[in-house]
Amino acid sequence: LETAGTKPKATGTKPKVEDEMVKHTARLSEIGRRLQKGVDKNDEQARCWACVLDAALDLTSPWREREARLRLLYLRLYGLQATAALPEVPSKLGKLLEKPGGAELRIMSNVESLRISLPEALA
Repeated sequence: LETAGTKPKATGTKPKVEDEMVKHTARLSEIGRRLQKGVDKNDEQARCWACVLDAALDLTSPWREREARLRLLYLRLYGLQATAALPEVPSKLGKLLEKPGGAELRIMSNVESLRISLPEALA
């Protein structure tokens, strides 16, 4: 309970939120780096995940499908340790892998489009 004329104490949440945004950005960068490195080495799993990432940002797809793909990416890749192998893409997404190529060329731009600023995150 505040008394008249006193200001609430600063909780220190802004630096904490900023720290979390820095961590989030670093994790996105790591996903992009790992996928790009894997594609460059002709790793099939990296190519498959690049296709999932591409499909998650395809505005011609229904938003529920895009959201499910993003959720899958975050669930499987976001917290993946740097030394861990990329997991397999679920077989139910096989149709995505049959689409014409090019996803491998858009990995970093797709990752970039997932980035948001702190004001956007707080809005």
